[in-house]
Amino acid sequence: MLRVAPAVGLVVLLYVPLAGQSTPAAKFEVADVHSSVPVENGPPALATAVRIGVPHDGRYEIRRATMVDLVRTAYGVEADKVVGGPHWLEMDRFDIVAKVAPSASRDTVKPMLQALLAERFGLVVREEIKPVAAHALTRSGGELRLKEGANSTATACQQNIQTNGASGLSLIMTCRGMSMVALAEQLTRSPSLMGITGPVVDATGLAGGYDFDLQFVPAVLAANGGGQTFAQALANVGLKLESRDVPLPTITVERVNQTPTANDAAAVAAAFPPPPPQEFEVAEIKRAAPGGQPGIQGQQTGQLRLTAVPLRILIGLAWNPPNEASIVGPRTLDNTFDLIAKVSVNPQPLDQEVVGPMLQKLLIERLNLKVRWEERPVKGYSLVADKNHKLVKADPASRTHCVAPPAASRPVAAGGPMQTLNCQNMTMGEFAAQLQRVGGNFFQVPVLDETGIEGRWDFTISFSPPGLAEALASARAAAGAPGGGGGGAGASDPTGVMTIEEAIDRQMGLKLRARQRPGPVLVVDYVEDKPTPIN
Repeated sequence: MLRVAPAVGLVVLLYVPLAGQSTPAAKFEVADVHSSVPVENGPPALATAVRIGVPHDGRYEIRRATMVDLVRTAYGVEADKVVGGPHWLEMDRFDIVAKVAPSASRDTVKPMLQALLAERFGLVVREEIKPVAAHALTRSGGELRLKEGANSTATACQQNIQTNGASGLSLIMTCRGMSMVALAEQLTRSPSLMGITGPVVDATGLAGGYDFDLQFVPAVLAANGGGQTFAQALANVGLKLESRDVPLPTITVERVNQTPTANDAAAVAAAFPPPPPQEFEVAEIKRAAPGGQPGIQGQQTGQLRLTAVPLRILIGLAWNPPNEASIVGPRTLDNTFDLIAKVSVNPQPLDQEVVGPMLQKLLIERLNLKVRWEERPVKGYSLVADKNHKLVKADPASRTHCVAPPAASRPVAAGGPMQTLNCQNMTMGEFAAQLQRVGGNFFQVPVLDETGIEGRWDFTISFSPPGLAEALASARAAAGAPGGGGGGAGASDPTGVMTIEEAIDRQMGLKLRARQRPGPVLVVDYVEDKPTPIN
């Protein structure tokens, strides 16, 4: 028998009202707070990759976080529930390293982070309940096809990709012992795959845990037609999503300073001495067997496993050059390797920032690798003004950002899904700085603003992902053909691809002008073919 929960308001089901504004008693013993230092030579995505760590070994670290990231972390709300404040809240980035007790957790450091933001940034916020556009998970009115599970302890459904002849691939969510509250929370955390916007709350009235499967085509691919949508997958088990305005907690930023107060330099130096060189606890690297399937896996346990990965990629993971074209050296860079390594000191998921220094040490020791950075002429771009731009004057009080819209609302051309940026209250200099981050391998060095256009502007730009455009261009070149059939509206490319250059020209009335200028190149002077054996 399906269990029905008592009729309770949607907010009560998911949220406990936030406490009123006050200065928390708990504080960090010592904290190093400063503006983030730009990443030198590295890939542009790393420069804006927010890293909010888990307290461990007496340290709590946050890297490259905007003020919105800091507020949402401190108060436990989603980023879109942080409202108000000055225009720079989503642009300026900060690093925080704080000393905590060995037993500290993400929950116990929240009030400490609140106190830190109030003390070092003068942050003043107002906590209130406001109507927010959301989705309610409800019963569809048809037959419920949920099997009662043995328990309701699951916090997420497993997700697996399955190839599909009709649409390329489909996503399978395997849910076991899953409560409807937990399902709604998972949909809130990853809405883009389903093509939904805003939070999801449980309004099914169903208590307990259930077993069921949801198979559907991700929203960005479903727009091309073919395959079952997420809405259809829900309907198959007797559920649906309804758009509703739901009262949810929000954090209104009333006042905050752009520059934090200065650190106590002596206390910071004493609390956070330079760490010892990072290295893997144990690692094995060897030449890959012919025909191996390339793969990279980083696990929660601190284990890194790579199979049939070219040396060029390993060096890229270690030194973080802007892109593969920034690595030059012998042909042996195409040799492939298998690597398995274990990190004992970091319980967090492995990322490039953690793994990079360890890989550097390993490759230098085992392959006798010798590399150096060098400035060389590379292809760069400048953003220049045409006769008449198509920008809209911005409200200077609005937030400054360039964000991607939900997957369901992104345009799709004949050449495939489009990458879209909705930019608000941006200067041309700020937009030029965003281009290298969103342009993939297209931009090897930062784009320069030479438009001469002053002020702040609103605009939207849609273009084919650079990787897709490059792949189609390579395929046409290999076939000896100038283009294929199809043709998207407004695109000169017969495949329907709209390059980022074309989009800036046609949609913004600006141009990207290519110019040679110095850029960072990682030069590989020497590398051995086979790893030296472990002593």
